[in-house]
Order: sequence, then structure tokens, then C-alpha cells
Amino acid sequence: MINSVSTSTTCTVPLLNDVVTQPKDSVQAEISDFCANRYSLVFMGYSGKGYKDPEHLVQMLNQLLDEAIEKHGGADKLVVSAGATSCGIGIVYEIAKQKNIATLGIVSALADEAETSGFCDKKVFVQAESWEVKDPNGNSYTLYPATLKGEIFKLGGGVVSDCEIAEAREKRLTYEEIPFEPGPTI
Repeated sequence: MINSVSTSTTCTVPLLNDVVTQPKDSVQAEISDFCANRYSLVFMGYSGKGYKDPEHLVQMLNQLLDEAIEKHGGADKLVVSAGATSCGIGIVYEIAKQKNIATLGIVSALADEAETSGFCDKKVFVQAESWEVKDPNGNSYTLYPATLKGEIFKLGGGVVSDCEIAEAREKRLTYEEIPFEPGPTI
């Protein structure tokens, strides 16, 4: 059993000292194979809610991707990962493809294929009872590419993103939180 700490939101995070190196499960193997030796840029934020200022989001994503291309020596050295949906933060896929960066979507099997981005080179559907996609030990599959080699960018987001950042913090992964407001509630 994994011990956990509760964060200010309603999530549970595996403690760093309780995370044991386990053989890769099939989802981790699929993600590892796609990422290969590329540097992963994991994006999280609002999906269905969208963003109050989508133009600012696009500018920020372009800036982050351009900086990563320069820092890591080319687009072919990178893979962009997010939740596979086409709305909200999912715009990162289209921007990444325009820059010739490989794209990986990791999403709950609750998502309908029609809701996913056509700009994902690879989509991994995880059997889950919620939008949180976790392995049997409670570790986020969303963060998995960053554990291989990479970093995380949280541009706004709700409870799921907050839980994933809490886990990233506990695991001492490299992450940056950039404040963004959600789109208007309908």
C-alpha cells in the first residue's frame, strides 16, 4: 500500500519515498517507446472550460516551444504531451505540429475519440474511472513522460492539474506554473 499526503485540493499524492521502481506496465511501455530519447514537454491546464484569453495562451505556448527547440537543439529532439483533447490546452498540439514537434496525447478512456486532437501523433487511452489517469500505484501517467526526461508546464487548470502538480512537486520533477484564468462559464 502506498502512503499518501493530502493536498489542499481533493487529491492524494504518492510519497516520494514510497514510490518504488516497478517494471513498466503496458501504458508506461507505450509512452516510453513513443518518447524514446526525446525531451518531453508536458502541458496541463484547462480543457473543456477553455481560457479567458486564448490569444495570450497561444503566444505563451509559442514562446515555450520556441525556447525548448533552441535549448534542446531542434524540434526532432522534443515531444509534446498533454491530455489529448482538442479544446483548451489541447491547442498545444496544433502549435507543436506547426513546429514539427512530435505529439503524444494521454487521456482517460472516458474521452470520445472524436473529442481528441487530430494533431496527436500518438494517443494513449487509459482505462480510468475519472479524468485522472493513474497507474495501479496511484502515479499520474500524464507526468510519466517528464519522469523519463522532461519538464512540466501548468497553464491554469483545475483540480486534476492541481493534483498532478502536487505529485510533480513531491517527486521533485521540473515544473513551471503559469497563471491563466478559465474561460467564461456557460
